[in-house]
Amino acid sequence: MTNKNNYNIINLLIGRIGTNVADSLFYMAILWYFKTHFNSPMLLSVIFIAESSIDMFSFTLGPIIDRINIKKALKLVTITQAMLSVIIIPLFNNQKLHFLGITFLIVVYVLSTIGSTLIYPAEDKILPNIVEKKELPKVNGIFQMSYQTLDLFLNAGATILITFLSIKNT
Repeated sequence: MTNKNNYNIINLLIGRIGTNVADSLFYMAILWYFKTHFNSPMLLSVIFIAESSIDMFSFTLGPIIDRINIKKALKLVTITQAMLSVIIIPLFNNQKLHFLGITFLIVVYVLSTIGSTLIYPAEDKILPNIVEKKELPKVNGIFQMSYQTLDLFLNAGATILITFLSIKNT
């Protein structure tokens, strides 16, 4: 592998780890916000349904990924997710959020989740273009391990946190 390829691989891995951490923090923040401000199992269920539905239909993104410029898509989705995260900060500080604000938070969360669902296969598609064939299984394994490990611990942490804080009500 050339130094340029190593640089690209490292940047892609850092991007994947950053996206994964940001997704999990966003997930925790949304769950925490709805749990503490509304104590509504219905709203929490809507968030879980949105997350599960997007994951369930993620296979439909394959044809889109095959037709777009991956590098531009990764940059656009990452920038969009960052902007959405910054936009919703004032909503988290609003103690009396009305229906439109709640809807906006859920829509932003759904859009961010769709972006994340698009990023992971796009990264997997770009790997063969920047990694030599003999190194691909090793690099792909590193990427999958980082994704699965972080996802496991961060989402488990969010779930444990919400569950622990909800035991009294349960």
